[in-house]
Parts: sequence; structure tokens; C-alpha cells
Amino acid sequence: ALKAQTITVRLNTPGGDVFDGLAIYNSLKDHGATIKVKIDGLAASIGSIIAMAGSTITMCESAFLMIHNPWALVIGNAKDMREMADTLDKIGGSLAGVYATRKGVSKEQAQAWMNEERWFTAAEATAAGLADVIEPPASVENRQTFDLSGYANTPAAMQLTEHGGG
Repeated sequence: ALKAQTITVRLNTPGGDVFDGLAIYNSLKDHGATIKVKIDGLAASIGSIIAMAGSTITMCESAFLMIHNPWALVIGNAKDMREMADTLDKIGGSLAGVYATRKGVSKEQAQAWMNEERWFTAAEATAAGLADVIEPPASVENRQTFDLSGYANTPAAMQLTEHGGG
């Protein structure tokens, strides 16, 4: 219901539910306003998909963008597990398609990054075509408050320490 010609979405998120994130992405894409995304600290997992809704994606020079294959928890027998694996492949293909909407990014390249759980610095994301602009760091940076221990390849700079910082 928001009536605006330009919407700025500021992101600092470790991610969340894939379908909630896709709903946010689709709502932004369908809005009709110019969508500007600014990644202040972290746009990880489905947060990176939300970022792709931007006609312009700006990252603070100290920010990160992370993409990976979708996850799920499954309870059941082997047939249930196989069916969930097939479902995750479908979801992953859809997500790779979203990244491939960016100029210079193919679906195959996006899937390769997802397969390796890829953490992009602002410079790397810009070089890869996943971001457009790099800005100096935000005055308030709180990415270190996220527990990212569930991810396999979290950069050391992003890991929590006993003092609460990265």
C-alpha cells in the first residue's frame, strides 16, 4: 500500500525463511517504485535474494553478501528424504535464476557459487555483478551480533568471538 516513487531497503540480515524472503523479493519487484538496496553489514542467505530486488545495490565497503544452497529439516523415511532433496533442487534452481537476473551473472555461475556457500566482500560482489556501488562503511556496524556458526564457510572476520565482535 506504500505510495512512493523510490524505496530504499537497508539490509543487515543473516537470512531466514526462503518463502518469506521470496515474498519480500516479489513484492519489491512488483511495487512499481525504483528499489534501491543498501547492504550495511550482511545480506546472507535469503537476505541476498531480497537484495537482488534492487535496481541499484549498494554495499558498504566492509559489508558481505553470502549465497548458498537452500536448507531444510526433514523427518521421515528414505522416500521423504529423496523427495525433499528434489524439492530443494527446485528451490535452488529458482534462487539461482534470481541471481541470474543481474547483468553478467549466468544461472550456472550462480549455482556454482551457491554450491560452495560463497561469501562476497563488497569488492567481490561488485566484480561478480551482484552489487553496483561500494560506499564507505556505515557509521553503525552490527553484523557481528549474528550467530553464523551454522554456515560452513563463514569468514573469520564474520565469526563471533567471546567479546561479541568479529
